[in-house]
Amino acid sequence: MKTIVWTDRAHDIVEWEINFPIKMDGVWPAGLIAGAMSILAPKSIKEARGELFKRLLINAGKGSSEFIPLENYEWASSATDGAVMIRASRKGH
Repeated sequence: MKTIVWTDRAHDIVEWEINFPIKMDGVWPAGLIAGAMSILAPKSIKEARGELFKRLLINAGKGSSEFIPLENYEWASSATDGAVMIRASRKGH
């Protein structure tokens, strides 16, 4: 499992990404993703973040590269070679 964070000069998060094996126990990735969503979209309700998480996993399974907005970030996911990648990009970057 790998998590990468890119920041700008003001130390604001510009990009956030997590990669994890598909066959990995889902507790750790889910916790990291939920934590990142809470930090990057603090005004959104828990249910909205949960729906986003579900859509990201479905899109990764389908191979869809749809960008899903949540507050100031656009979220995307993909699955390749037995791994899942979920990324949040700040809008306007």
